[in-house]
Amino acid sequence: MVNVPMTDAVFSQPASSLEYNKVTANVRDLDTRTRTVEAATTNSTTGNAALSNRLATVETKATTLDIRTTDTTSGNAALNTRLGTVETNLGSRGSSNPAYAEITALKTQVAAFAKPTTASDTALYGDVINSRPRGDCWWAEPISNGTLTVQATRSPKTFTATDLRFCVPTAAGGTGTFDLKLYTGTTLTGLTERAAINGAGFVTAAGMKHQAINLAISEGDYIAIAILCTGFSPSPKFSSTATSSGAQLLISETNAYSVFKSGQAAPIPNTINTSDASWSRANQQFWFAVA
Repeated sequence: MVNVPMTDAVFSQPASSLEYNKVTANVRDLDTRTRTVEAATTNSTTGNAALSNRLATVETKATTLDIRTTDTTSGNAALNTRLGTVETNLGSRGSSNPAYAEITALKTQVAAFAKPTTASDTALYGDVINSRPRGDCWWAEPISNGTLTVQATRSPKTFTATDLRFCVPTAAGGTGTFDLKLYTGTTLTGLTERAAINGAGFVTAAGMKHQAINLAISEGDYIAIAILCTGFSPSPKFSSTATSSGAQLLISETNAYSVFKSGQAAPIPNTINTSDASWSRANQQFWFAVA
């Protein structure tokens, strides 16, 4: 309810009962409002006493927090001391402080155990990835005319190859053709041509063969070469593992890494699936490398 407007009394004239009633109504309204304000100040949740209690709680907690920041065990000064101890123990990289001294000791031990007892083909020859270690491929195996031969391996690292390598320990005789293609793929069922070389000169003289390439290889990629010779007599021989009856069972247990197919002619296919049933699985592996 809002205050009721009243008309001022006029001297020497009788008072109006209507105006008197307005006075009493306004007094009652004011009393009601006063009581409401009084009730609010004494409310148990929002009243003055309640607010005072809540403020006292905040003050108590603030006092507790202040005490904790100065506590000798967990206060700011104590934490600062403990942090200083950690920093001292950690030290800086290259220092001889305890943490880095421990790391250096561990690195020394790991390095001592990690070193192989024989040098790798990477250390000896610069081969980054090869189908077999060079020492395993002392055998010289002819690839017959018209026999398309594929040798595959898998890359353990990501890098860009700039040199393709293979070896002809015994040169071809007569005249003929030589073709080689380099493939990569995420599976042996989907190898795709990445580079191609050809020319009888690669196989009419014995020796290590190098061909410049520029091929990005990712860790886990399959890498393969396909070789096809025609017309030579005798056929050229390529470095390989020794032949052994039944070795194909070991070499290609789950994936066909060494396969061949006779009666083929150039050009070599642009894509190869070594798991296709038209391939025969070889009982040896031919050597090649990329660097």
